[in-house]
Amino acid sequence: MFKILPTMILVGVAYLRTLGGFFQHDEWPTFARFFTDGLNSLQRFTSFFTPNVSHWVPFSDALYYLLFSIFKMNFIGWAIISILLHLITVYLVYLLAFRLFKNERSSVLTALIFGVSGSAYQATSWMATTVNTHGAVIFGLLSLIFFIDKKYFKAFIFLIISLLFMNPSGDFTTIL
Repeated sequence: MFKILPTMILVGVAYLRTLGGFFQHDEWPTFARFFTDGLNSLQRFTSFFTPNVSHWVPFSDALYYLLFSIFKMNFIGWAIISILLHLITVYLVYLLAFRLFKNERSSVLTALIFGVSGSAYQATSWMATTVNTHGAVIFGLLSLIFFIDKKYFKAFIFLIISLLFMNPSGDFTTIL
């Protein structure tokens, strides 16, 4: 754990500029839906888990709703959560790499490269993608880690959770 800490600090510092960002056009339809439906609506929350014909991502929708009810339009709050989710992902990449390589240096280097890659930056700095992408990747990585550890039931559960974060019509190869 402690050998990955400097890498996580470095990645966190690299993402501090994200705090000066702003919401882009893709966030506005989601925010508008929350404003028009009302923030305290139990019906709104339960609707996330009702299957629909397009973009059924109940965990992403529920987490967006929760974050919006906490931060509203405060971009810095969203950015901090996004950076923290990315750091969790970096740590899980390190754990997975260590299980695969059995080498500390290779695992830390893998986590560093992942942490500062262009796709990771896109997922972390663009608030419209942060919840679904980080959620899907975090639980996907946990699924892989448990699979390698031969804990197949937990691996399956985390795989299902991962899929409920990501748009089923999306391209999963762009996540990792």
